[in-house]
Amino acid sequence: MLNELYVDDLINNTFDATEVLQLSEEMIHIPGEAGMNLRKWATNSITLHEAWKCANIDCRKTSEKSGVQLKILGIIWDNVNDNLNFDIRQFEKLKNFMKADICHSYQILKNHGIPDERIIVLMTDDIANNGENLTPGIVINPPNGNDVYKGVPKDYTGEDVTPKNLY
Repeated sequence: MLNELYVDDLINNTFDATEVLQLSEEMIHIPGEAGMNLRKWATNSITLHEAWKCANIDCRKTSEKSGVQLKILGIIWDNVNDNLNFDIRQFEKLKNFMKADICHSYQILKNHGIPDERIIVLMTDDIANNGENLTPGIVINPPNGNDVYKGVPKDYTGEDVTPKNLY
């Protein structure tokens, strides 16, 4: 598992600081058991930022204070004004990689006991049965890996994958 697991970003939204603290502790603990350290947490909540600092969780300064843009899932996040800014051209360049990676990420979360109701999957769902797919109905990620498409619940697909639904 250590050779195949990579966590880039986690994005979550809630208005309950206690729930976020619990989630962040779980997300630190699970990969921590495998010797991995999730770091660079970011929030727009002063209360949560202080709680993370007290718990010795490495949290980034606001984009305004650091002068460096915060990126979450490749999207620029202005956490002072709580705005997401992205260039759709960047997504077009990475779309096939991201599609397979979404299925792979779902399987990792599921295998670690995260229930489906805590996972939201947005995918165009157009590679498994694409005529160019050498393994119809199957999505492989990483190369020579297992089918990561089977069993993935799709909350938003096709034209329902929109910035509005992401928000």
